[in-house]
Amino acid sequence: MKKYFIPVAVGCILLSACSKDDDVVAPTPEEPVSRTVSFRIFQGKDYSSPFYKDVNAEVKLALLKSDLSTRSLKLVWDTTISMRSILAYPSLEKPMEIIKTVDGVLASKEFVHFSFNRIYKVNNQISTNGLGQGLESGVREKQVDVAL
Repeated sequence: MKKYFIPVAVGCILLSACSKDDDVVAPTPEEPVSRTVSFRIFQGKDYSSPFYKDVNAEVKLALLKSDLSTRSLKLVWDTTISMRSILAYPSLEKPMEIIKTVDGVLASKEFVHFSFNRIYKVNNQISTNGLGQGLESGVREKQVDVAL
């Protein structure tokens, strides 16, 4: 009996030192972040020529958030700067600035997009162009120039 006692006692000590459950560290929840987009709207060139007195422009701005897991897109904010003379828009030196923040963005699961559309009206002819783009990963603030 003594012959088995020492190896069994050592085995019990070694086994009791081992933990059956590894320490499981719960993943820390991701902290939501904010993304800010600053739209700057201004005249992109010199419109002093008499030709431009009848040119009108309208600007549409939007912020969207996409969910990467469901691939769904949600409109967060949009606005329209109504049709007006292109001469009524400010110069580059003093642009119209609209700053919007999207709060609660989970960077690993969500993506913020911005877009703008410029609509021009000249002698009852309408033309449009624009841009839509996502904020790069890790970018918290983005300045978007909308030159007319």
